[in-house]
Amino acid sequence: MAETPGTEKTLKYLLLILIPVIFFFVIRFFSVSAPGVPPESAATAQPAVTEIPIPAGRVLAGTIWSFALAAAGRDADTILIPNFRQASSSARIRETYNCKILINGGFYTTDHKPLGYFAAGPDILSSPQSNQLINGYIWRSGDIHGIGSELPEDPVDWAFQTGPILLSQESRLPLIIRNDEPSRRSVAAVDNNGQLILLSVFGSTQMYSGPLLGELPGVIYDIGIQESRRFVSAVNLDGGSASAFVSRDASLSEISIVGSFICVR
Repeated sequence: MAETPGTEKTLKYLLLILIPVIFFFVIRFFSVSAPGVPPESAATAQPAVTEIPIPAGRVLAGTIWSFALAAAGRDADTILIPNFRQASSSARIRETYNCKILINGGFYTTDHKPLGYFAAGPDILSSPQSNQLINGYIWRSGDIHGIGSELPEDPVDWAFQTGPILLSQESRLPLIIRNDEPSRRSVAAVDNNGQLILLSVFGSTQMYSGPLLGELPGVIYDIGIQESRRFVSAVNLDGGSASAFVSRDASLSEISIVGSFICVR
C-alpha cells in the first residue's frame, strides 16, 4: 500500500529524533567499555609495581648477571612484616608501611607457615629448625643488624631463620646443592660499617632467572668488590617467583605469594 504524504512526514520526523538518541548511546557505550580502560574501582584496588628496564649485566663469578642493590643506614628503621596469611602484594605492603626499601624475607611451608625461626617484635611465630640449607639467621637488635649461624644473646626486635649463609667473616662459603636450578636470588648482607645491604640478583635478559644457588657466594663476593663494599656476612633469602625487591631505583615484583618482607622506612 502506498504511503501518504502525512505518513512520510511522520517517519522523517521520528528519524530526526531517533538518530541523535542512538548516536548518543553508542558513544556512551564505547567510552565506558573501551578495551584497556579499567573501571575506577579496579584501578585503585591494587597498586602495581612497575618493572624497571633490566640493568646492564656485569661479569660476576665468571657469568654475566644483573643486580639491584640498596643500603639501609645504621639508623634506618627496619621492620619484619609477616605475610603468610594476609598474602598482600609487595606493592600493597610498600604503600601500607611506607617502605623506602622492601625485599622478601625467608621461606615458608605449603600451609603458609614460616620455615624455621620467625619473630616479628614480641611475637614468635615459629621455632628454630635444624636444616642444612636454612642454616642462618638475620636479625635486628636495637641499631644493630646481624647475620650468623646462631641468634644473638641480646634481645632482638625481629629475627628469622633463612639460608644458606653465603659469606662469613668476609669469606665465601662453598655450597654443594643437589638439584640446583637457576633462579632470581634475594640476599641480605651486612658490611664492615654495620649497614644492612639488600640485593636482588637476576638474569641479564630475564628478570625471573638468575644464578644457581651454588654460584651465589661468588656472585655476592664479586658484587662487593665491584661496588667497593666489604661484605662481612651475607645470607640467601627466598627467591624465584616468591622474590620481590623495591627501592628508589628498582622495582621487581613477585609472581607468587611472598611469605614475609623486610621493610626499611
